Formats: sequence, structure tokens, C-alpha cells
Amino acid sequence: MSRHIVSVNYHFVRPESSGRFRLRAHEKPDRFDAQLSALDGDFEYLSCRDVLGPDRTNGDPCAVITFDDGARDVYEHALPILRRHDAKATVFVCSKPYLDGRLLQIQKVEFLMSRLGIEGFRTAFYEELGRQFLDQIERESLEFSGGYQFYRYDEEPIRRFKLDLNYQLPYAIVEPVLDAVFEAVFGPGAEAEAIRETYMSVDELKRLVEAGVEIGTHTHSHRVLSRLDFLEQKREMETSAAFLKEIVGESQICVAYPFGFQNDDTVQAARELDLFAGYALERRPITDADLEGRFALPRYDVNDCFDRTTNEPVASVFSSPPTSISSSKNSSKEPSKKGSDT
Repeated sequence: MSRHIVSVNYHFVRPESSGRFRLRAHEKPDRFDAQLSALDGDFEYLSCRDVLGPDRTNGDPCAVITFDDGARDVYEHALPILRRHDAKATVFVCSKPYLDGRLLQIQKVEFLMSRLGIEGFRTAFYEELGRQFLDQIERESLEFSGGYQFYRYDEEPIRRFKLDLNYQLPYAIVEPVLDAVFEAVFGPGAEAEAIRETYMSVDELKRLVEAGVEIGTHTHSHRVLSRLDFLEQKREMETSAAFLKEIVGESQICVAYPFGFQNDDTVQAARELDLFAGYALERRPITDADLEGRFALPRYDVNDCFDRTTNEPVASVFSSPPTSISSSKNSSKEPSKKGSDT
């Protein structure tokens, strides 16, 4: 019988969101600790690489704990809890903050949205967009998404704004606009400060490896891969993988596709780069077929897996066949695509 394999993804784990660069949403360490306590005994903790090993077809159900974006929170707050529970984890890191000295767009958007509010940010963004690119804007198609329903709970003006930020305005337009708004709000030199506050240092990444945490690539700049052509996709993964392999000392590493989207070019590029496996968009348990294919592994967001009020495990995610958590309440909340996406 195949094992029941659940992969649970996190981003930020911190006691509170304070300081100049605040987040609207994050998991608290005490909740993360309680979540692992609920899985202890019933689930074996494995890394992404371990799940694809030869022993995957028997034994206890397993949980793969992952973190995206390389936040310093993983080292400062999550690692001590992982150690306490003797839990393995995989951390997916982007190389842009290290190689280019630039914030990832997703965090720049988050900090601005937290500071200005959604309506204030929307106004500032479109005013700057008009100043820099008046009559030069051509939005890209959403065909890459396969009909995915983006931001279904937002009112239409906010939905259109989020689509522009993340999926439809060309990166060559969005990035300079965000740069200008960010500097106007936070001041000159703020980006370097935000990078130091937000992401792990190279030394901290090495200490994670020494502690037994697996490091994988989240690409170089966190762009939606399926919006890019084959060579651009390959470059995004190759740049990050080369940087991280020097740190982790592995010849092969796994990849988590930003925002979860991938296409045939993505998989071809990952195979040519000799990456080990890839996480994609779907939210469900990992099947034997997923493991055989390797490059479209599904995983849940933490908000899909634990009730936001009680913090109890969602039975529909974790059951089959664990019994000690089978009485947990099943959540009827429709999950968002990714916990930190705007």
C-alpha cells in the first residue's frame, strides 16, 4: 500500500509583524509548534528528497514541511521548533536578494500593501504607472493559468490591480514602477535594509544545511515561469541552482515553482538542469504517479491544513488512514492559492 504523503508549505513564521517592513499575514511560532505536535507520532517527517526515495511505498504516513522565499524567520523561529520535534524540512530559496541585492517583487508588494493599505497602494501604483509608461502598456494573456480563478473573493477593481501586479503587466513595467513607489514610501536605501531584515544570510543558509534542513531553489527572481519562454525559464532556475549548490554541496536540488505554475518548458528545463523534483500548483496529497513524474508534485498551503480558529488539523487533508487526528474538524473554507500571494 502506498504511503499517505502530505506536503505543507509555509512562508513567514514570526511572533508578530513589526518594524518598518510589516506583513499582513504570517504563521506564529506557537501555532507552528502546535501544528507539529498534532502530527507527531502519526506522521514521519521527510524532506522533499526523502519522499522520492526507495522506501516511499510502505511505513507511516509522512509530512513534508516546506518553506518558500528564504525568509529569515525560518532560521530564527522555525528551526528551533523543527529541532524540538525532530522534524525535517525543505526550504526553497530565491537567489535575487543575494546576487542582485534586490527584494523579491512579492515582498516589495507585501510591504507596500501593509504600509499604504490596498486602496492607497493601488492609487500610488497607477499614478506612477501613468508617469512612467503612459500609453505604453500592453497586458499579457492569462492563458498560461489554464483557467485558474484568480482572486475570486476580491471586488473587481482590486482583482484587476492584483492581476496587473502579479500576472498581466510585463515585468519590465512593474519592476520600475514598484521601485519608484517603494523608494517614495520607505526612502532611499530602504531596499538594502529590507533585504537584511527579510532574508537569511548565506551563513544562516549554511547553518540550516548543517542542521539537516534541505535547501532547494525557488528560482532566481520569483517570476511566474509559465509566463516566460524556455530560455528565460531555464535561466531563472539555473542561476539560482548554481548559487545554492555552492552552499548546500549537493549535485542535485529540488525546485518549487513560484506561484505554482509550470508548463512543458518548465519541466524540460528542470530536467536539462538535472534538478531532482519540482513542486507545482495542485493542493492534494502526493500520489505514486506524482512521485514517478517528479516535476509536478502537489502541496498544500498551511491555511488549507489547520483550522485558522482552533489550529486543529483538517481531517480531509491528513486522514487516510491516521486515526488520532480523524476527529479533527473538516474546514469548508475554499483555500487561497498561496499564503503570501497578494
